[in-house]
Amino acid sequence: MKKTPENKNILIYYKSLRSSLLFKEILFENPKLFDCVIQMPALPYSRKTSKRNFKKLFKTFFESPEFVVMQFFTIYFYSFLSFFSNKSIKNICHRKKIKHYYFEKIDDYLLSFLKAQDPNIVINSTSSLLPKEMIKIPKEGIINFHEGPLPSYRGSASYFWFFINREIEANATCHFVEEELDAGEIIFEGPKITIGECLSVFDLWIKMLTSHRYSWNYILPYLYSGEKLPSTKQSLLNQNIYSYPDKNAMKIFRKNKYKVFIFNDIFCFFKVSLSF
Repeated sequence: MKKTPENKNILIYYKSLRSSLLFKEILFENPKLFDCVIQMPALPYSRKTSKRNFKKLFKTFFESPEFVVMQFFTIYFYSFLSFFSNKSIKNICHRKKIKHYYFEKIDDYLLSFLKAQDPNIVINSTSSLLPKEMIKIPKEGIINFHEGPLPSYRGSASYFWFFINREIEANATCHFVEEELDAGEIIFEGPKITIGECLSVFDLWIKMLTSHRYSWNYILPYLYSGEKLPSTKQSLLNQNIYSYPDKNAMKIFRKNKYKVFIFNDIFCFFKVSLSF
């Protein structure tokens, strides 16, 4: 597929195993797809205080240490490994001659940069809500990859909540971004994943992320052509917003003897982190 010169796409991500699973293969196989790639911090700055919310991080660790440990391994320990293995997204961009930038926060500097690029589509994989000014910049909108069905699992940490809520199956979703959290129109719904067949939270998380290859197969022709992606409004029924699991939720998780990691997950983690 060939992208028209006036059709600009931009990818925004934070360094993590999640971003690696979502984007490394796409960037390697489609180096002309994005006009530039932007890296941002994993722990975002608050738009209200312009500071990082370390207080919330400590509160989360107190209420849900398992969640924080998984975040540590999939973000910070992965970043450490990728630095020494030269297998990061930044390395791929340099090898494939894709322009790569780093921005510390969503501020006037970043917004001015994006406006100057005049993008058609932005793929967003940051860990913060986007302001209205940013959402309006790309001509055909901002796309997000979400590991959960919408609107029933908006927010984060759905891979924990699927176990806590004893769901039978789940699917990933590709959708447009709006100001309200995960409320944009749905572009593509991935295949159903049977939760009972997953041996741990990490196992389910990996399967949810890798199922996004079906999302990519669907949206790639539109990203190359610049055509508008078809989408449908989310249902007004069964709307739920989740954050990290609180103390009561984790009591249910532990009572049912669910596992965050099992021994085989360690091999999977290193294999995925060091591959490519």
